[in-house]
Amino acid sequence: MNAREAILNYHNKLRQDLANGKVHGQPKAVNMQKLKWSKALAAKAFAWASKCNYEHSDLKSYCGTAGFYNVGENIAYASISNENIEDESEVIRLMKETAQSWWDEYKHYRYDTRGCNRVCSHYTQMASATVHKVGCAFTVCQPLSGVGWSGRAYFMVCNYGNGDNWSDRPPYITGSEMKCPPTYATVENGLCSGRRKLPKHLCKDVKSKENCQFWKRSGNCKKCGNIFYRFMRENCPATCGVCKAK
Repeated sequence: MNAREAILNYHNKLRQDLANGKVHGQPKAVNMQKLKWSKALAAKAFAWASKCNYEHSDLKSYCGTAGFYNVGENIAYASISNENIEDESEVIRLMKETAQSWWDEYKHYRYDTRGCNRVCSHYTQMASATVHKVGCAFTVCQPLSGVGWSGRAYFMVCNYGNGDNWSDRPPYITGSEMKCPPTYATVENGLCSGRRKLPKHLCKDVKSKENCQFWKRSGNCKKCGNIFYRFMRENCPATCGVCKAK
């Protein structure tokens, strides 16, 4: 198993645990989508990690990558000394440890209030049910700028599409029955999978046709650089071409 397969599988294992109610203190997820690898998101992650500058990238510039209107990003680093990063098994170990450290932020997250008494945005990004693509990169830097020292370190970046890591809503739906979206209607070990096109009869605007058309003429269906796109995507999907109606 290579590093790409390992980190993808590890993400899905953690999401599967959440879907099966195995994450202590967190309710089970009933709409958690199974992740697939995105070469485009991984390429963005590698390009950023290779700069060896420990800060978040300008995610607005990622709009449109792999067709996503927004992209989420988790970053982490740690010092390394004698680790043989030419050995892929060692890289896999470090990547899994990093992903687990992000996930462990669930201990500080309150699903019912969406509150967090410490940093937990890495966890909520990984636990976002509507994310269905991930791409990660791992590089070694000496030095890694932005961390205050000049030693050898690794820098790991994972990008998620769609980002959908919103503080005003929980990362997933909970309940007693599965609620997979029509495009991911197959249940696989608690995860929603089986990507397919949305049936035409289910492609409907929530808001009135008149309103959706007016908003479209106002430019609100534009995917990038548009603060209203999230609203339009959810309320006028047929008008904006998010799905295709009859």
